[in-house]
Amino acid sequence: MNIISSVFSNMLRQKLHKIDAFAFETGSSSSDGWNKGRLNSYLIEITAKVLAADDPKTGKPVVDIILDRAGQNLPMPTIAKIWRAGCIIRSQLLNTMAEALDKGGATTNLLMAPAFIAMMQQAHSSLRRIVARASEAGSPVPALSSALAYFDSYRKGRGTSNLIQAQRDFFGAHGFERIDGPGVFHGPWGSGAAG
Repeated sequence: MNIISSVFSNMLRQKLHKIDAFAFETGSSSSDGWNKGRLNSYLIEITAKVLAADDPKTGKPVVDIILDRAGQNLPMPTIAKIWRAGCIIRSQLLNTMAEALDKGGATTNLLMAPAFIAMMQQAHSSLRRIVARASEAGSPVPALSSALAYFDSYRKGRGTSNLIQAQRDFFGAHGFERIDGPGVFHGPWGSGAAG
């Protein structure tokens, strides 16, 4: 699901919808075509249906009104303190993490804490160069490329989780939150599980 939503997001960002490639306006026909080839799968099939669905309340595509997140509620300050006290990942950075989490400067994400903002302003261009050079050389650097992808995803106003949330609702009636109000909602496709 992450790969499908990432490809879709990049196609939209690069304006590939002009060639009928998986955009909201033309997504259904294009992804239906994809589903007839080697990508034939349940997830591609439901993605076509999810992308074609409009929200009755706003008339917008359903994926446009889905809140782009999947939540976890973990005690991050406590976790950082436990790790710094004798875990194999013990490091100076854990002190900085614990401090940022304790001060409340990173209530949503450590990338929002002043210490980490400064670190990333200084380091992200180097990280980008390292990942690019490794990729060009065919050298796998999965942790570094994942870290860079996470950083880039976090800087975007909207990510790719809205499509994943729609897919999950389609096949499992998991529901989703909307950007225009609180609550849990379902798309116009019914349960979808019946096929």
